[in-house]
Amino acid sequence: MRTTPLAALRLALGIQVVLALPLAAQSPAFVDGSPGSDYRWTPVVKATPAALAAGEVDLLIDWQDANSHYRLALTKDRAQFQRVVGGKTQAIGVGGALRRIGDEPALRFSIHRTDWGLAAYCNRVLCARAEDRTIPPGKAGWLTKGADLSVEPGALQTVEELFFSDDFMRTDDQLGGWEAAIGKWENNQQGSKVSRSANAFSFRSKGGEPCVAVHGNAFDHDYVVQAAARSDNAGAMGLVVGFQDEKNYYRMRWTAAANEDGGTCRLQRIFDGQTVDLTPPISGGYLPDVWYKLQLSLAGGWVYGWIDDVPLFEVAAQAFGEGKIGVYSAPAAGEQATDAVAGALFDDVVQRSWPLFSDDFSQPSGARWTADGPAWETRPLAGSGVAVAPASGRLWCGADNWEGVTFDADVNYSGGAVGLAAGKAGDQPGYAAIVSAERTVITRIGDQQPLATLAKGMTTGAWHHLSFSADAGLLRLSVDGDERLEALVPGTAVGRCGLVAEGAAGAQFTNVRARFRPTSYNLPPTLPAEFVQDRYMTTWASPGAAWVQVEGSPARWHKGFFYGDRRVHFEVPGLGKQAGKVTVALGANDTKTLDGYRLVLTLTRDQKVIALALMLGDKTVAEGKAKCEGDSAEVNFELTGHYIQATIDGTTALTYRIPEVTQ
Repeated sequence: MRTTPLAALRLALGIQVVLALPLAAQSPAFVDGSPGSDYRWTPVVKATPAALAAGEVDLLIDWQDANSHYRLALTKDRAQFQRVVGGKTQAIGVGGALRRIGDEPALRFSIHRTDWGLAAYCNRVLCARAEDRTIPPGKAGWLTKGADLSVEPGALQTVEELFFSDDFMRTDDQLGGWEAAIGKWENNQQGSKVSRSANAFSFRSKGGEPCVAVHGNAFDHDYVVQAAARSDNAGAMGLVVGFQDEKNYYRMRWTAAANEDGGTCRLQRIFDGQTVDLTPPISGGYLPDVWYKLQLSLAGGWVYGWIDDVPLFEVAAQAFGEGKIGVYSAPAAGEQATDAVAGALFDDVVQRSWPLFSDDFSQPSGARWTADGPAWETRPLAGSGVAVAPASGRLWCGADNWEGVTFDADVNYSGGAVGLAAGKAGDQPGYAAIVSAERTVITRIGDQQPLATLAKGMTTGAWHHLSFSADAGLLRLSVDGDERLEALVPGTAVGRCGLVAEGAAGAQFTNVRARFRPTSYNLPPTLPAEFVQDRYMTTWASPGAAWVQVEGSPARWHKGFFYGDRRVHFEVPGLGKQAGKVTVALGANDTKTLDGYRLVLTLTRDQKVIALALMLGDKTVAEGKAKCEGDSAEVNFELTGHYIQATIDGTTALTYRIPEVTQ
């Protein structure tokens, strides 16, 4: 028998030699296709706890090559996102445990990739989250290291921004995509008396038992849902998010003032069929025959709730970070449903994307924050944490494409100045709102001259809440809920957000939130088939009927009332071929007189030039001129904050700041 030197050594010494070799890895395998920057991937990993204790599975994301990609590393029944750049691996974001269902070896993942974030759910429960956009979009795949590990590729699908709207104007037998998950539901045409309502159509739970109806997809995430709701009984009504099945979801449960609990609202989690209150009961019940606006969001690992736009709770929610939306009702104890007192009525349901960034610095932040200048320190504080500022510097989060953002943080400082920033993208330095003990300013970072300033400061040695929004070109700062200062800048402030310290060593920041304005949608009128030929009903239902021709006048007026910011968008055709004036009123009191602010556009034949004048009464308060290239022009006339602005083909042609009214 021929022996190798190692075998001879074993025989001669009578001992066994064990070599510690690295785990053998297979070559990466990939899912077909590359869906771009926003997608969902649903791989299934087959691995026992023992197999993951001895080996590793890497779910690969945005794969460029072995030296450039993201991966979700699974080992020892935990998950962690990692970034590989230049062959160097760095953990990013926050990892967590893998949820197992009984003794099943299957780990069913739902991995979401957005333009700036990564989130992974294992058997419906969040296991890892990170924010990063260092690596461009690429392929998805997997790599196993060790024995008894396998991956089924699942589905890879592009995900678009969510928008769903339903006013329930249809026949009784059409549920319009809604599923009666619990109890019985019907379309209702007599939910409120026609003589007292513009819309007698709604969605009704038949009552007498708990009822839940759901809509959407099991993979919908980062959204907010709102609905008009009314109940005439003493039971409960509310909204549902994160619905997986009848035993797993979140619900807002609001009881009537006549309920045995006196009327309360609370957030509940139904997990494996067990109900747990996630908030203490919030006093105040609903009244019969009254419509309320309910809102519930599921985004960024948090659930927020509102009634009539009043915020009620914000709860960290690691389970069910994705799922369908729903509406809910339940009877009071011993209450039976009748035609007069059924479950609840729901109308005007809207679901829209609502991404949320949040950080209380209680966990290692990984790559979600980057500093300009000296490093910032994180420390524990009363169950959460704080980011502690150096003497001066900025700490940035997010992505270059953050748009329509409202950025919030709690801050405590002892001197110098602190604030928030937004709009940093590429070579664009961004804008900052900065507060000291003496004054408040909004400035373009790097400029000496502020865009706006106010001789009002903020006390030191106490916690304050700052909120800085960048909505298109309007920048707004509020301090402790007080709208403090605003400035209008050219174009749109798009980009990352940040924390700011100027000579404020030791300043503390926590409870950071970034929320986003949803995209606007212009929906065509939707008419039930039986109403299409009905002239009266078509007029009543169509949005086009909102414009009213004034008798004996060429003017058309919109019959709605608009509060706060507003915009009118229209096209002026035939430039150079027609002459005359177009007047648009923004905020008039009635249709008989042209009051309020008015934009007058003057067209001249044979010239593609539009002259603009902003009128208040008989006084011209601002003027402008726009030279156009095409045969028509797109005009936006808007009130935003304290500014009135007109743009022609995307270029600002006129801006006016409304003077503050002093007593």
